[in-house]
Amino acid sequence: WCPVKLSPAPRANHQLKANNDGTITLSGGYTYTNNTDYMGGQYRDHADGEWLFDIASMKWNREKDCVEANQRVYRSGPFHPEAYLEPKPDRAAFTKFLQQVPVNVWTKTNPPKKPPMNRDWGTAVLDLDHDVILRWSGGHCAHCGTDVLHYHLGTNLWELSAPMEFPLGQTYTNTEYPEGFNFNGRPWITGHTYQNYGYESASKTMIFLGQSKFAYNYEPLKADWTTRKAKPKGMTYNSCFYTLTVTPTPHGLVCWTQEGKLFRHEVKSDEWVEEKLEGEKLVSSQVDNSTLTYDSKRDRLLFLSKSYGDKIKFAGKLQEVDWKTKTVKTLTPKNAEAASEISYLCQVRYDVANDVLLVGNTLPEVGGVRRTPIYDCADNTWKSLQITGDDPNGTRGRNVSLGLMYDTKRKLFWAVDTNSQVYVLKLEPKTADSKMLGKEE
Repeated sequence: WCPVKLSPAPRANHQLKANNDGTITLSGGYTYTNNTDYMGGQYRDHADGEWLFDIASMKWNREKDCVEANQRVYRSGPFHPEAYLEPKPDRAAFTKFLQQVPVNVWTKTNPPKKPPMNRDWGTAVLDLDHDVILRWSGGHCAHCGTDVLHYHLGTNLWELSAPMEFPLGQTYTNTEYPEGFNFNGRPWITGHTYQNYGYESASKTMIFLGQSKFAYNYEPLKADWTTRKAKPKGMTYNSCFYTLTVTPTPHGLVCWTQEGKLFRHEVKSDEWVEEKLEGEKLVSSQVDNSTLTYDSKRDRLLFLSKSYGDKIKFAGKLQEVDWKTKTVKTLTPKNAEAASEISYLCQVRYDVANDVLLVGNTLPEVGGVRRTPIYDCADNTWKSLQITGDDPNGTRGRNVSLGLMYDTKRKLFWAVDTNSQVYVLKLEPKTADSKMLGKEE
């Protein structure tokens, strides 16, 4: 079935009928043509009647025709891994490209083959053990498959981990989206992925937490989902895919919840353990209005959050959790109020080389220019930089499908958008016309 954009929109009491010629008829006389470009290669009805599976004979039966069990048919073209075996990798050429990337300019890498379908409302994570970006994003009315995309940092090539497998049925719902996994044991993207998965170097796995009851482990080296395990009570609330927020640390993956709780993944037992916090109350995670990142220089976690909705402004304050003491403390930058213009907090990443947080958002346009906010960790102040080029934040300065990452190996920022375009940034704050927020002309 392929979702169709209907205009005029049908009323709730309209009766829908799918026709064999690819059109859809609703009561009231409306007929719509199936626009396959609207969603892409979802399931389609071949109008070949009803089928019945005979358990005794292990066969699917349709009238006189029979199909043996364990038969598979795969989508071809860009929906199959074989489509990404060409062109051949050219590591030397891409290494040279990265060396020549200009400072403070977002630059597109333009991978030669980009996987199809929009992969909205999610993130992307770095796996420097295997030198790849892992991208598993979509859900709702975007890409709903079980495949994890691998982007090879050394060669500028995308790899599809498995043939694309879409859910049986619903692909246009959100909070009512069916949970679970497919016949190959691979989970669906439930709703969206936001920041509810992360890569853990100690276990060499990517862990997905965005279904209410279970956590799923993905092994990049095998390019497949391998285990499924129940989560603790504090991580199993309804629609947790919205707010479970993950970040990697040397202590294991850490997860922040809607109730302001903190859980850590114990590698040996593959269990999630709640960390008992001291000091102030930890704020709540908020859909795409919050983020969690690890400050490796000070061995602390940094939390940014504001209440959901554009009408509510960011107060400019952060919270920290010192890992040694597990103490929560509020940080009030010298110019906190000036940070109210930061409208999107879902993608904020720590750059250890420059000791700053780069915000995946640009400030309102002034004189035809959109500046990028940063948080100076040493100075406890909000600043802005002049970063040019092909801004992955988009013309409005806010990209809900942005995946932002910092590469400690190359000292570069990487970004991925909904269409699998890849961007790279060599950040140098000292030469980016750094200004204090609130004191800019």
